[in-house]
Amino acid sequence: MVQHSICVAGIDIGKQALDIACHPSGLAMRVDNTPAGHRVLADWLVAQRVDRVGLEASGGYERGVVTALREAGFEVAVLQPRQVRAFALFRLKLAKNDRLDAALIARCTAELDDVRAAPDPRLAPLAEHLRLIEQLEADLARARTRAEAYHTPRLKRALARESDRLERRVKTELLLLGKAVTAITSRSA
Repeated sequence: MVQHSICVAGIDIGKQALDIACHPSGLAMRVDNTPAGHRVLADWLVAQRVDRVGLEASGGYERGVVTALREAGFEVAVLQPRQVRAFALFRLKLAKNDRLDAALIARCTAELDDVRAAPDPRLAPLAEHLRLIEQLEADLARARTRAEAYHTPRLKRALARESDRLERRVKTELLLLGKAVTAITSRSA
């Protein structure tokens, strides 16, 4: 059995609300997913002597609370949903509700050896652009795989055009991202 010397909180992120659970104490609460709720949360976490907070990346609803907690001095672990699902399977904790999810995220976070440092705030505006590029690359890979499965000339041509279009779009977006990175880093130098 692993002994934990830190108090950890897990947060289940919702569009409107945040469900929070502490590990190992089991204390829990719910706040609004708003700046005012984030302040209440930070104060509560300080009172609980929480050192580390874990939460799932959830389509952007986590961004505000991540920023608020990091600004308040907490170590924040942004977990991928598949990490938490795998941990749940390993622990045989398959019940699904927000309060139980928060407790599970707290336990998962307690097991982490290290937490990745917060990204450079100068690069934050580029994250969405990078996500688009990653999605376009995935679309391109699917389009190429799809094209391999067709033999009708008209369909093959249409699929080849779609692959070419996606490839051009990826190259264009990569060039634009490179220019944006150069602009940000040259302003900082």
